Amino acid sequence: MCHDPVCRLCADCGSGSLETELVEDEIRYGSKPDTILLEYTAPVRTCQACGFRFMDHEAEKVREDRVNAYLYAIGQGRPKEWSPKWKTQRPS
Repeated sequence: MCHDPVCRLCADCGSGSLETELVEDEIRYGSKPDTILLEYTAPVRTCQACGFRFMDHEAEKVREDRVNAYLYAIGQGRPKEWSPKWKTQRPS
């Protein structure tokens, strides 16, 4: 988590009036035909001043942690932080 005040500013207009929403998202991981979908929940920021929606460094950290948890799970078993909400499936 970033404690620098600039981290809580709109990436477009610089306003500090942000609302945070948790959104379900997915990552396509791997190369075809072995591509899988890794589902996760990440924070999405919406600027109340200009309406710009964006994912910031916190969302990127969630994505990175999701991929790392998957890689750990397939290679060495499930890590302590594994969550059943992290669903893995093959895309259709």
